[in-house]
Amino acid sequence: SAEGNVPASPLFRQWETCRNMNGSWGYNRRKMNNYKSPSYFIREMVKAVSRDGNYLLNIGPKGDGTVTEQEVEILNKFGEWMLIYGESIYGTTRSPYSSEPGWGFYTKKAGKLYAHIFYWPSNMLFKIPSLANPIKKICMLNDTTVTLNYTNNMGYITISLPENAPNSINSVVMID
Repeated sequence: SAEGNVPASPLFRQWETCRNMNGSWGYNRRKMNNYKSPSYFIREMVKAVSRDGNYLLNIGPKGDGTVTEQEVEILNKFGEWMLIYGESIYGTTRSPYSSEPGWGFYTKKAGKLYAHIFYWPSNMLFKIPSLANPIKKICMLNDTTVTLNYTNNMGYITISLPENAPNSINSVVMID
């Protein structure tokens, strides 16, 4: 277990991190202004999964069992993101590549590679290392009916992305 942390690089075994939302494992009125953003937690979860980790996010309910507005907001944002992009998290394993990109992270499962893009390229061109398997389709995970154009040469797949990121926190490209 990597209590409260995500390891700085992938480990060669499965692991888990337990995180709290505001520096306290239980309800603490003094920590009410210490909540991190939903974006922080979604991106940290993706990083953990891309390194073969399990991500456990703790909530600290009040004495009567209710949760704070901030916790509800974070959980709702998580739910909204997972509703669309959950396929890229559930049942996936670590990145197939030995190094991590500067724009986000990779996850993979059953013939699919997911590129989690935190920082959208201004020129709408996205490069990843070539794959050994043949490519059936490349698309944005939020709309799998639209196939993205790509080229595959000189060791890289260059994908033409839409002008705007579909999700401001983490947009996901699926390579099937």
